[in-house]
Amino acid sequence: MSSSQAVDLLNDLLYGILASSYSNYNLETEINESTTGEKYLDLASIAMLQMNYAKAKKFLEKAIEKNHYPAMIAFAKYYDQYEHNEDQMKKWYLKAIKHNQKDGAYFLAKYYQEKGNDELMLKYLKIGVEKFGDLDSMMQLGKYYYEKKDNENTVKYYTLAAEKGSSSAMYNLGVHYMKQNNTEEFIKYFKAALLTLETHKSPIFNPIIFTLIENEIDLKYVQENLTRIGVTNEKVSSMMQYKTNKSKLPNYKVHEECTICCETTDLQMYDCLGHHFCLGCTVKLTKCPICKYDKNVIPELV
Repeated sequence: MSSSQAVDLLNDLLYGILASSYSNYNLETEINESTTGEKYLDLASIAMLQMNYAKAKKFLEKAIEKNHYPAMIAFAKYYDQYEHNEDQMKKWYLKAIKHNQKDGAYFLAKYYQEKGNDELMLKYLKIGVEKFGDLDSMMQLGKYYYEKKDNENTVKYYTLAAEKGSSSAMYNLGVHYMKQNNTEEFIKYFKAALLTLETHKSPIFNPIIFTLIENEIDLKYVQENLTRIGVTNEKVSSMMQYKTNKSKLPNYKVHEECTICCETTDLQMYDCLGHHFCLGCTVKLTKCPICKYDKNVIPELV
């Protein structure tokens, strides 16, 4: 089973558990003259879990009548997923935009992206940026223009996102400038992105750290941020030795037990933070199983 199949299965199981917990829930007992639009939206969600789509539709209509405008987004999704009525879906996303629901613009943009209509996709992403200051729209536009090799607009939209504090946007700007051989700007944005990180589990953590260390860029700054994020002193020391360890390859060996196959033999140092594995395991690796460093990875957009 692939990881994506496992995630889908888990989601199905969770959905089933949630649905079963509401299977005998009487929705009508929750309704009275003072029922709010927000409450009607909650009841519509429960009706969906019960697969009572007619009742869900009724509650969504009631929520909108009560001027609870987020229900317009849910109504558009209802028409998309359950009645497969694209005209009604678009109608309600457009109504949502008029009532200042930023998701209306973003989901319309995604719809037109799936249809291969770049003109309308860009139109609604730009509405998301200009009317709502939507971070997701900025990131999508930055990626679109990066792939189109439009340097000016790539920088424009990723910079807007970076100004809103997006570490991914800062990192992507660094990648862009690295590809442009603009060392000063690439370093600036990689360091800025590192400063915003709160965990070493971020997908941009390893590319930033290994790139800065390998190029010997402000190692004190790197070390301070590793400590700030909560990386253990032992691992910080190991990471800061990455450049030194790498220079010892392939001749540096130790005679210990391989942590992969558990055979005691001469271990090769892998091209990472200094972790060792036997030659048989090393040649099969594409990524260090301990520090997750991938020696073949060149920093790319996230």
